[in-house]
Amino acid sequence: MQVFFGDLHLFDGKVASHVNYEKECLTIMDEMYTGCIEIKEKCCAKDEPFYVYFSGDLSGALAAKRFMTLSFRSEVCKWLLRLNDITDGNLYSIRGNHDYSATDMTELVFFETLGLIKILDQIDVPFDKVRITGFDYGAYDREFELHDEYLNIALTHNNFAFNDINMGFYKGNYIYVEDIKPLNKVDVIFAGHIHNPTSFYVKEIYEGKPIKLMYLGSPTRPANEANMWDSVNIGIVQKGEVTAFTFELMEKESIFNLTAIDDDNELKKLVADRKDIEESMKEIINNLLDYNTNKFFGSLLDQIMLYPGYTENVKLLAKKYYETAL
Repeated sequence: MQVFFGDLHLFDGKVASHVNYEKECLTIMDEMYTGCIEIKEKCCAKDEPFYVYFSGDLSGALAAKRFMTLSFRSEVCKWLLRLNDITDGNLYSIRGNHDYSATDMTELVFFETLGLIKILDQIDVPFDKVRITGFDYGAYDREFELHDEYLNIALTHNNFAFNDINMGFYKGNYIYVEDIKPLNKVDVIFAGHIHNPTSFYVKEIYEGKPIKLMYLGSPTRPANEANMWDSVNIGIVQKGEVTAFTFELMEKESIFNLTAIDDDNELKKLVADRKDIEESMKEIINNLLDYNTNKFFGSLLDQIMLYPGYTENVKLLAKKYYETAL
């Protein structure tokens, strides 16, 4: 059985209106592990191979792309070890945009180096009659070979869509599947990067060959968004058949600080009395990002509020923009 999860965005210091993001991530990690155990026990034969995949972005949005504490990193390490145990080492991820860094290892690369997770390129699993090809962030037009006798699955971290479908929650530019060869000839695309989960979109690009596209959804919900979701998808491939399970999440009200500054109108009130407030906000963030974050005694968000020489309104706005940056 092949099991697919969406973007993880495990806690790296970015709070983004969460009450306790670190604790939430640890809870979700445990629930994902328990869910894998239940799926394996209920749906798989005794000797059936069991693979788990992630759609990228192991860590969040801080400039260093690293976890803030060794204690949290050790918890992630133990979690990956448990997943490796139940998959016999068949644990994979593609690279999301937060899995690259120009200065040092990201968490995904760190754990890959330790042998705790593999970067997905392309693998065949004869038992499930499937070929799975990974599309790292930015590599949306990579070349690869389709398997004539297997189901062809693409795991992606790009903003793919069909050209006649408008996903109203996404405001960026789409990459249309119809225009990308040979991606437009696969059977199923399990997608990350866009955090909102979707149902299967189905389109027949080539006559007699429908292609399915599903966004898996981020289980950690990195920021409090207007179109918040209360469950995500778990993609499943077994013996040439494709389906999806639903993974229920904690109630929004229990994990987000709903009194935080999340409304655009409130932001406009903050900027009304200062024409240069946005430039000041950017200056605070840029100055802080120039430092080695390991030297901070507190998080970057705490440092923003302590930064001297700027008004409270400027610092609140800087904190808000930094919290919501992805």
